[in-house]
Amino acid sequence: ASTASSITSNQNDTIFCIVSDNFGCAYTTDSSVVSISAVDEEVVILGDGDQCQGNSLSLNNAGYDLQNLLWQDNTPGESFLLNTSGTYWFQATDELGCITRDTVEVNIIGVAPEVNILSSAPFCTNSEELFESEVLGDENIAAYAWILNGNEISQNSEVNFEFTQSGENNITLNVWSDVGCSNNAQLNFQVNPTPENNSIFTGSNCANNPMLWTLFTDFNTAELQEVTWNIEGEVYNGVQISPEITNSGFIPVEVNLLSNQACSATFNSFIEVLPQAEIDFSASGFCFGDLTSFSPQINMPQGQEQTNLQWSFGDGGVSGQMNALHFYPNPGAYDVD
Repeated sequence: ASTASSITSNQNDTIFCIVSDNFGCAYTTDSSVVSISAVDEEVVILGDGDQCQGNSLSLNNAGYDLQNLLWQDNTPGESFLLNTSGTYWFQATDELGCITRDTVEVNIIGVAPEVNILSSAPFCTNSEELFESEVLGDENIAAYAWILNGNEISQNSEVNFEFTQSGENNITLNVWSDVGCSNNAQLNFQVNPTPENNSIFTGSNCANNPMLWTLFTDFNTAELQEVTWNIEGEVYNGVQISPEITNSGFIPVEVNLLSNQACSATFNSFIEVLPQAEIDFSASGFCFGDLTSFSPQINMPQGQEQTNLQWSFGDGGVSGQMNALHFYPNPGAYDVD
């Protein structure tokens, strides 16, 4: 509080005045909020002394909303690209109209390396991805540091990394020249899932018989662009196939999957195909009006048992008897199975 006709404040405050006369009458003025800005002390240039051409000076704006910000050559913005040694300064005002200035002396000791990250999309889980550094210019690079999602993973000029999870990622490459100049490059990228946990359902398989094989996978089959099977030199396409296999035994199968995000996977399996039974038959009684008798000669593969038999006489007639008799009502030639 003060009884003077004027007051000086050096802190944030709310000020009002009470005026009274010699009769005891008093009047209280409206309140005024006083905000004291320390912008000239708190906003400074970051970086002075030894610097590198190609790097930038920046400001610690301390949370102020800076306005009318200009550097010594009338360049606007909160950073300034360095080219030569010398004196650098800026001037700006805050939201209250208070002016801030700062000045630094800079000594250029070398050139900041221009660096890029070289890589090849797509990025997929369960496959090694290569990231290479590309440094432009004549600077001798003394050190590298690769930072993946905040963790350093290598200090070499290139790095291989296998991603186990899909999602968004960031990789940063920091480089330092032999005179201490540094620069960095960043890359944001998406890692896509690779088809995995694949298996084949086949049911029972016999050589020279119809088969139906189906691919099972944890991957969403709607997101598969291609499914290619390689079986005994033949190529089949699709999630479900009907292969034609003449050989018996454990047949090697290779399945290649390609997602619509260009991630691929290959898996190999062996599918057991059972040998086909050897079947022949003899017949007698081919004169019209006679009963024709049919007798099979069946050689079952070792370990297999016959479960059923059916004759098809070629005229629509059938029989499940081992040794069958059939009467043909019309003369002619018939295909018997």
